Amino acid sequence: MPPTIEALYRYAVKGLDSDMFETVTLVPHRGLPKDREWALHFEQPPATTDPDVHQNFDPQAPAWTHKSKFLCAYTANELLATFETRYNDASDELTVCRRSDGKSLLVARLTDERERVESFFSDASGRRVRLVRPADDRPHHFGNTNAGFRAGEAGGCVLHLVNLETIATLNKTTGYTFEPSRFRANIVISGVPAWQEFDWVGSTIRVGGATLEVLKRTVRCDAINVDGREGSGNGLRHLRSSRRLDVPGLLSKHFPEHGGPYLGIYARVVKSGSVRIGDALQPPPSTRYSIDPRSWSMKEKAILAITLATLLVPLLRRAHR
Repeated sequence: MPPTIEALYRYAVKGLDSDMFETVTLVPHRGLPKDREWALHFEQPPATTDPDVHQNFDPQAPAWTHKSKFLCAYTANELLATFETRYNDASDELTVCRRSDGKSLLVARLTDERERVESFFSDASGRRVRLVRPADDRPHHFGNTNAGFRAGEAGGCVLHLVNLETIATLNKTTGYTFEPSRFRANIVISGVPAWQEFDWVGSTIRVGGATLEVLKRTVRCDAINVDGREGSGNGLRHLRSSRRLDVPGLLSKHFPEHGGPYLGIYARVVKSGSVRIGDALQPPPSTRYSIDPRSWSMKEKAILAITLATLLVPLLRRAHR
């Protein structure tokens, strides 16, 4: 099976459910339409000494903000897993239902009824939150990585790609059945050997009619330990289990060659084009011997270090005679 686009998702509000697209047009300096354009920002975020973490969000000067400052899957995965949400572009309405029985809990327009949205999630979480977004002329992406900013994207807009073959390997190795929704991808791909997408870091790929530059691998956190969408809501059964899943731990334990809990890749759009489900994905011509160390496995780095040491030690000994 050739490399193929299997699904396209966006998350209008950071941490809430996805909306699926059949087709999208990707342009440089943007992600999927309205992807993570809104976020629920804690009114009094925890203090931090990290200079890269901004304590307050300024719509006129949006900057990357750490996920700990938001009500999202990282800070409230169990709570948010109990809600089923969807966003309607035409009406600007966010609908929130109780996942267990489908009961409607909130229908509100994000732009005109922010206070209702803020009140609902503040009451649900027990912490005061503000619904924030950048100013209209300030593109911004409330992503989990600052890779976009580091790559020169003013709004930090990136896309998250997840490989179905990698998830299948994770499932087979661990004995669990994880659905792609758990990993909150924008683009789900198939037909690529498991983990091969890591070799694309530092290279460009063709996705439908668009060209993407792959920036880095995705390091996973506790946000992926819960996914209420698995089993049409029955996935919540493990929230009450005394034996909690540790998906990052499973990744590190079973796939140590990758040097940590990695699954997925981040990329940015460098050439415009339309993308639809079923389109072909064209990987780099060859990345087996990439000179970009960001794409190397821990094993490859170790081999290089040993090789260099083998060559340099005799030279150093001669120099000191």
